[in-house]
Amino acid sequence: INRFGFSVNYGHNNFRQPRNLSQSWRENLLSETNRYTETDGSMKVQGKMNFIMSEASYEIDSLNLLSFSMMGHLGKFNGYGSIMNGDFDLNRNKTREFRNIIDMTNGWGAVSGNIDYQKTYNKPDKTLTISYKLDHSPRSTENINQIDGLLNYLSYRQKSSNDAYGNEHTFQVDYFNPVNKTHQVETGLKYILRQNVSRSDVFRFSEGIWEQDLTRTDDLDYDQHIIGLYAGYLLKVKTFSLKTGLRMEGTVNDGSFTSVRDTTFTNRMFNLIPYITLSKNLDKGQNVRASYTQRLSRPGISYLNPFYNDVDPLNVRFGNPELDAEVSHSFEMSYGKFSPKHNINISLNSSFTNNTIESLSTMQPNGVRITTYQNIGKNQRYGANGFGSLRLGTKFNLNTNLGATYVMLESNDGRNLSNSGFIYNGTMNIRYMPWKNGSFSAFGGLFSSGIMLQGNSSTMYFNSLSYSQEFLEKKLSVSASVSDPFRRRLKYEMIMEDPTFNQTSVNYVYNRMLRLNISYRFGNMQGEIKKARRGIRNEDLKSGGDSNTGGTSVGTPSTGTTQP
Repeated sequence: INRFGFSVNYGHNNFRQPRNLSQSWRENLLSETNRYTETDGSMKVQGKMNFIMSEASYEIDSLNLLSFSMMGHLGKFNGYGSIMNGDFDLNRNKTREFRNIIDMTNGWGAVSGNIDYQKTYNKPDKTLTISYKLDHSPRSTENINQIDGLLNYLSYRQKSSNDAYGNEHTFQVDYFNPVNKTHQVETGLKYILRQNVSRSDVFRFSEGIWEQDLTRTDDLDYDQHIIGLYAGYLLKVKTFSLKTGLRMEGTVNDGSFTSVRDTTFTNRMFNLIPYITLSKNLDKGQNVRASYTQRLSRPGISYLNPFYNDVDPLNVRFGNPELDAEVSHSFEMSYGKFSPKHNINISLNSSFTNNTIESLSTMQPNGVRITTYQNIGKNQRYGANGFGSLRLGTKFNLNTNLGATYVMLESNDGRNLSNSGFIYNGTMNIRYMPWKNGSFSAFGGLFSSGIMLQGNSSTMYFNSLSYSQEFLEKKLSVSASVSDPFRRRLKYEMIMEDPTFNQTSVNYVYNRMLRLNISYRFGNMQGEIKKARRGIRNEDLKSGGDSNTGGTSVGTPSTGTTQP
C-alpha cells in the first residue's frame, strides 16, 4: 500500500506418532555385580506446534527504509512409555531388575525478530544500516517417573521439572562504502547480550504427597556480553578480487549456579578473528576461489543447562555452565562453472579446533552412566564437496549434493580417547514436468555413520515422492507426497566404546508419512516487501546439544517439520 508493505504466514501442526521401540546392551567394565545391562523400552508421543513468519517495510523516502521481519515456532509434545532394565553379573545371573514408567511433557521453540533502518546515499551502494534483533529460545520439561523395583531395586515415584530459556539481544551498526570500482570498504560495531536462565525442581512422592528434594536444586543465571568491531576491505582488479578483514571481539561471561554448592564465575576473553578470500573469474562462466576464516562457536543453553536429567536413572545427563567458546580455523578452495543448462561447484576444505565441546560419558561402578559436555576435544577435518545441477529442455531438472570428510577426534584431558574415519553424504532431487503446471518429483539422500569421540552412529537414508498440479491460472495448487514409502520403520543404532564401558543402543522410529496440501491464492500483491541490504546474522552459537531436555532415547517425535 503506497510505501508500506506487510505479509504474515501462520501455521498450526498436530502430530501423533506410533509407538517407537528401543533396546540397549551395555557392559560395565568397573563392576562384576552389575556387569551387563539390558534394556527394552517403548514410547508413544503426540503434540502440537505453531509457527509464524512475517515481514514489513516502510519507505520513508527514496533514501531511507525501515524493515521488519520475524519468524519462529513454539511446540509441545507429550510422551508416555516404559523401559524395562535388567542387570547381570559376570556369570549372567540376574542381580537386579526394575521397570521405569515415564510420563513426560516437553516444550520447545525458537522465535526471532529484527528491525532495520537503512540509509542510502546518492552514491550507488553506499549504505548505513542500524539494526536490532531479538532471539528467544524456550525449553520446558516435566517428567513423572514410576520406578517399580522387581529385584534388588528400590521402588519410588519422582517428578522433575525444568524451565529454561535463552534470550539474545543484538544491536549492530554497518557502514559500506564503494570508494570506486576498484576499492570498497566496510566497517561495523556489534553488541550482543545473551541471557540464559534455568530453573529446576525435583519432588519425591511420600505418604500421599509430593515433597520437594532440596538437595536436587539446579538453577542457572548466565549472562554473556559480547562487543565486536570489524573492518573489511575489497579490492577488484579486472577478473581478480581480494576480500579481507578483521573482527575484534571482547566477551564477558557472568554466571551463578545454585546447587548443593553455590558457584559464581566470571571470565573475560578477547579474540582477533581474521578472514581473507581470493577469487578470480575465468572464461565461460568459470571461477576459482580460496579462503581462510577463523570462527568462534559459543555454547548455548542446550550445552550450559545444569538440569540433572535422570528420567532414565541408569543414563543421567546434564550440561556444563563453565564451557568455553570453541575456536576453529577453516580453509577452503573451490571451482565453479555456471551456465543456463548446467552448474557445477567443487570445493576442498579443512578445519581444525583444539578445544571442541564434546559429549563425554563416564561409567560409575553402580551401573549409572553420566553424560555431560567438556572442552576436551581436538578436531581435524579434511573434506571435499560437490554440487551439480542439470536442465534438459523445459521438462527435466536434476540437482545433487555430494560430500566426503575424513574426521580425526581426540581428547586432551589425559584419557587418551580418540576416533577417526570417513563420513559422507549425498542428496539427489529429480523433477519432471510432463504437462503444463504439473510436476513429479523424487528426492533421496544418504548420511553415513556419524563419528563421535566415544563411538559411532549408524548410516541413515531417506526418500520421498511427490506430485503437484496448479489450476485456475496458478491460483489453485494441489500436491501430494509420501516420505519413506518403501520402509515400515527407521532403525537408528549407536555404538559407544570407552575404557570403562561398551554400549550398543537401537531405536526403531516410524517415519513413513503421507501429506496432502491444497492452497488457493486470491488477490494480487503489487511488488515485494523491501528489505535492508545488510542485517544481523549471529553464527557463533554451537548447534546441537541436548536441546530436548528431559527426553529419553525413545521420546523424540518425528513430525516431518522443525524438530526440538
